[in-house]
Amino acid sequence: MSTSSSAAARWLAVGRDVLLTGDAGAGKSWALRDVATTATARGSYSVLSIRAQHTLRPFGPFRAHDSAPRGELSEKSWVAWMREELSGRRPLLLVDDLDRVDDATVAVVRTFLSVVDARMVATVGTDVRALYTSPAALLVAERAPARVRVEAMGLSETSRLLTSALGGPASIGVVSAIATRSAGNPRVALALADAARVEGVVRVEGGVWVKAGTMDSIAVDSVAHGLLPQVPAEQLEALVVLAEHGTLDERDAALLVGGDVLSALVRRGRVVMHRCDGTHTVVAVSPPALGRALRTGTLGPRALSGASSAQSEGPGVRATEEGARCAGRVAGPGAERLDHLDRSAVQTRASASLPAAPEEYPRWAAEIAVLVHARSEDEVARHRATWLLAPTVDHANAFLAVLLRRPADPVEVETIFSATEQTDGDTPESRALFDVLATRWAVWSDSSAGSDPTTRPGSVAAQRARLAAERAAARPGEDEDIRAATREAAAGVPVAGWARVLESSALLEAGRPDLALAVCEQVDGTVESTEQMHYLDGIQSESLLMLGRVSEAEHHARAALERALDSLDGLGIRVNACALAVVLGTHGQSEDAWRTLTVSLRLGSPGPLENTYYRRSLALGTLLRTRVGDSDLARALSTELDLTPSGYSPLLQSMGEVARTALDPDPEKVEELWAAGERHVEAGLLLPALWCWLAHPGPHSPERVRQVRDLYARCRLPLLDSLVRLHEALSAGDLAVLEVLAGPTTTIVNDAPRRTAWTMLGGRHGDGSALAPAEPGDPGEGPPLLTTRERQIALLARDGLSNREIATEFTLSVRTVENHMSSLLHKLGFTSRQDLTLHMFV
Repeated sequence: MSTSSSAAARWLAVGRDVLLTGDAGAGKSWALRDVATTATARGSYSVLSIRAQHTLRPFGPFRAHDSAPRGELSEKSWVAWMREELSGRRPLLLVDDLDRVDDATVAVVRTFLSVVDARMVATVGTDVRALYTSPAALLVAERAPARVRVEAMGLSETSRLLTSALGGPASIGVVSAIATRSAGNPRVALALADAARVEGVVRVEGGVWVKAGTMDSIAVDSVAHGLLPQVPAEQLEALVVLAEHGTLDERDAALLVGGDVLSALVRRGRVVMHRCDGTHTVVAVSPPALGRALRTGTLGPRALSGASSAQSEGPGVRATEEGARCAGRVAGPGAERLDHLDRSAVQTRASASLPAAPEEYPRWAAEIAVLVHARSEDEVARHRATWLLAPTVDHANAFLAVLLRRPADPVEVETIFSATEQTDGDTPESRALFDVLATRWAVWSDSSAGSDPTTRPGSVAAQRARLAAERAAARPGEDEDIRAATREAAAGVPVAGWARVLESSALLEAGRPDLALAVCEQVDGTVESTEQMHYLDGIQSESLLMLGRVSEAEHHARAALERALDSLDGLGIRVNACALAVVLGTHGQSEDAWRTLTVSLRLGSPGPLENTYYRRSLALGTLLRTRVGDSDLARALSTELDLTPSGYSPLLQSMGEVARTALDPDPEKVEELWAAGERHVEAGLLLPALWCWLAHPGPHSPERVRQVRDLYARCRLPLLDSLVRLHEALSAGDLAVLEVLAGPTTTIVNDAPRRTAWTMLGGRHGDGSALAPAEPGDPGEGPPLLTTRERQIALLARDGLSNREIATEFTLSVRTVENHMSSLLHKLGFTSRQDLTLHMFV
């Protein structure tokens, strides 16, 4: 069952009607069908489904039903027909589009529900207030239904939808690109998938759908046609204006289109809002594909003139004086007139704080992605216009700094490198940065960007990073000697400000997070660039984690992520969402870690300037989805990791070898972990080497265990101590130590050795009692598994059925169900039925 239909089932179980709400295309009808399928499959309800008709002919929803009698029937006759249709146990009426049902049908439903003890589940639009002026107003007042919002699809749901639509699995690059542009709306996602297929933007490679072009080039008229036909003309005109301006300050938007109209569009889900820096709110059209359709498609103001202007201005240029003013978030005159803005109606205002409720994550993450995407488009358009007017090195650097954060048009990028005018007035630093960007693009695109990339400063920077790591790893002296050697190696980086980033990352990768942390803490955040500070924040979070200061690591990563969310900074979100997810995964909070990581993954695949943490996120996501048994999505993440460019020296390794082995633990791949660790040791990357060796399921040979211990002794990594001791106990067959170390989740990679320990222990303590898992649903728990009957009961209990209802379902005694319930809760490590709802997702 979907999250929304499961929530509806829980309300039904306590006897409460339900309204399923959501914007156009959100999947309300699917959720209603899911409720019907589940209810009829179990045989616990008799179900009648009706839906509003396009014509308001009286009793239209009834007449359209297959079993409806022919001819003109009275209200009394239709009530009798409903009673006959719902004559079984526990009658359940399902109504699609209740807010558009005609008066006569509503009257029949009211009469029926007044004389029959039945439940009702109905779908309505996002703006529930529309019900209060519809024919169904009295019905809603009498029934007082609960409200369940059909939330935006997450990555997992989008992946499953695309697998079905495309006839095969899609890489996470395709999934995230469509998830971002659709804002998790199923109707939009399917329209984009069809357009991508027709235009050859996706293709099949090795049985997997992968990107073969940019999603920003596909036709999106079908998106507008799927979302806008029922939007009032005034709101439609406002959407065109808002789409043309990209991201806007809320006050500017209200001045442009009117506060009431803006509020109505927010309630409709066509505009999202975000509070920035605690001082002002920005708005953008949602989903992004609709915004592009309104700017460039058949409904846009430039539908006819757009092609010619695009050729003269360059792709994506839409810089107008008014647009620049609004993009600058300058409150316009007359802001004092906004007192009439209906703020109580503005229900969707994205917050920088992470949602407390798991079910809020998909919609919240989708809104963040919408706004980051819109902000990125604004920045690219603004810098493109500036560079076209004056193609200097400084303007090119500013343009490339935003353009290369996302998959860019190769022709446009090559044009920038070839057409930028270098003069004697360019500073050495500006030229060095230009050359570094050219190198990053050359490696990313597997081209030379006009020259041999190995001689460019970008490669020099990579070489200095490698040298810094090697010196840090090889230096046996005092801490200051290690710092000095690393600092000297990193000092040759050609771009100012990056030496500290290279130095700290080299120290962390060399297994000295204590020294890396010292570097990060000495950096003056007012001097370094925002980009450099994001990387330093990520390195600081991981350094704290590796030092065993887990609470501090979580606090730092969470604060850094919220700052990035507050400013809608895509790179900051990628870096710090990944860092926080690692910390949460270390706690064993796999679902919390995954939800956090999806905030980053929903931004879509990046360009060369955000690739390091994107690859780390893909590897981490593979580990997390493998941990909870979601092998399809784990494989999609792993496939995308294989597809992303890796022919460069990243600041931090991706842990890709560990992720691939966790997904496919065949003997050859498991053995490759040891070889990968040896290669990392040779490169001075001691921490990645330990990750590989410690992720091995074991048992290692005594010689290998000695190598692990010797390598660990060269580092300062308290977090890994228990995992090193676990491998020593596995090798020695020390069951007493294994009993202690096999339970808790202490790192993101220790699932495989824990399972080996469980096998050696037979799933039992020495006294014969069962080993209890450390967390609900943790994969390290191994046997004992639920029986088929226990699993069936667990699923029904998760959906809100009482023990008595479950007993009726399976023709069992209540006592038998209670015994099964006690057994399954014990096996799962749960303490109450509520844990089934909170933690049992499959």
